[in-house]
Amino acid sequence: MPELPGVSVSLYDGYYAISTVQSKYTDRIVLLARTNATGSTAGHHYTPIRYSNLADVASTHGASSECYEAFYHALQAGATDLWLCPLPPTPTGNTNRVAQLVSGYNNLDGIEPTLIVPFGRAAYIAVDASGAITRTVYSSTGDEHGARADVSTYLADLASACSTISTTNRQCMGVIGVHPPAAIDAASLTAYTIGSTGTVDTPKGTLANALPTGIADSLARYVSVFVGEVETSGQVPWGWRPGSATTYWRSNGAVNYAGIIATLQPHDPPTNKIMRSVSYVPWRWSNNQLKSFVSMRVVAPRLGIIENVVRVCDSPTYASSISDFRRLSTMRIVGEAVEMMRSIGQKFVGKNMSLWNQNSFKTSITTALEQMKQHQAINRYSFSVEFVPIENAADVTIVIEPAWELRLIRTTISVTF
Repeated sequence: MPELPGVSVSLYDGYYAISTVQSKYTDRIVLLARTNATGSTAGHHYTPIRYSNLADVASTHGASSECYEAFYHALQAGATDLWLCPLPPTPTGNTNRVAQLVSGYNNLDGIEPTLIVPFGRAAYIAVDASGAITRTVYSSTGDEHGARADVSTYLADLASACSTISTTNRQCMGVIGVHPPAAIDAASLTAYTIGSTGTVDTPKGTLANALPTGIADSLARYVSVFVGEVETSGQVPWGWRPGSATTYWRSNGAVNYAGIIATLQPHDPPTNKIMRSVSYVPWRWSNNQLKSFVSMRVVAPRLGIIENVVRVCDSPTYASSISDFRRLSTMRIVGEAVEMMRSIGQKFVGKNMSLWNQNSFKTSITTALEQMKQHQAINRYSFSVEFVPIENAADVTIVIEPAWELRLIRTTISVTF
């Protein structure tokens, strides 16, 4: 259906609305990954650059670099607005990989990212053989776990960066992966997800012990943790080897999950969506293990045996169960409302606030919220506007009820004779 300038059209099929209105903005993914570029190209480190094809990434950063690998996974997942923030190949001086990531985060505010993925880094901190948590400062060859001895973890730093960007610009979410279990067998997977002394409701496995705690919900709601190694479509099966000089073939799934989010409208949850960029996962989580992930607040891929496709099992944020923002869909719907207000504000800032313009301002908010309701992003809303002439300001209070996400269907079947 062709679109006319300034005209939007919605088609209704029963209770469902199909809108031809384009999203107000596209999801902009920024990938922070190691480059192979050194010397004269070192000035590009920490500077986000938009790329549109793999050839440019390969020529600039090297075909065996993390930058190339991350870009490939994101491209296959359907992302289109892709930026790379290259990190130096190795830490130098007194810096470590955590400090380099923070330097990269500090340069992202100006490009207004929607999604940030620190490629190859892991959400949890180190765990020793007994399962006890240890904190270690990692060198250039051993920085994957994500711990900093005295301050924070990769997950906490990512959450803080996304919160800062969301406060100053449009909403920004972070996605980070974890390291896989040591082996692909039943015993290793059980120890990894539940542990010998744990239960499905209270997992005490390696992963549960190692996921960071103490991150405030005000920050944790801005990040999602993806658990599970995946094989991206179009690459050589099983060709990945840690530390090899050739192109990597597997991902910890964070980029693939971010790519799915980028293709969805804010009110459309990733839950149960097919991961079309993923051709295979090296292991199948049991139902008990998938349930344990729910209590850990992490996202996992689920490989269906009958349909033979990989789906997103659930889509929580890392916020705790007491938070109002424990669902990614809730965060994105609220982000859409915030973006709507900023868009309206841009049209009125600088205007005189005559009674006509005051009424126009209120009408614009009503119209925008009605559109969100029409497109089934919210169920209901209310708002108030207080104009404060002495401060040349308007205080807007909006209350919305996001459309809730169906995650469980209970079926009871009885037989009568």
